[in-house]
Amino acid sequence: MSERIESLNRAVERDEQKIQKLQETIKARKEKIRELENAEILSSLNSLSAQGVPVKEIIAAIGSKDADTLMELVAGNEPPSGSGTGSAFQTIKEDMENG
Repeated sequence: MSERIESLNRAVERDEQKIQKLQETIKARKEKIRELENAEILSSLNSLSAQGVPVKEIIAAIGSKDADTLMELVAGNEPPSGSGTGSAFQTIKEDMENG
């Protein structure tokens, strides 16, 4: 092969290696984004749970696509299953009333 063809082949190989490295970097960054988003979601859930929001019941209602139960939980009413946990609004209101 001519020197020019060999040079172009080497350039193509280098470019392909760069592309592969960029794809790996992008994949790693997307995974990191997913991890950070999940950490934020968990933090929010923990915060809501600490405020007395029935997080497990809300997640279960979302998972089972039970809109009625979800709306009752979000509204702060006792869900049909009777979890006994009030809404965050009710918890804060009670805390303010109790001093």
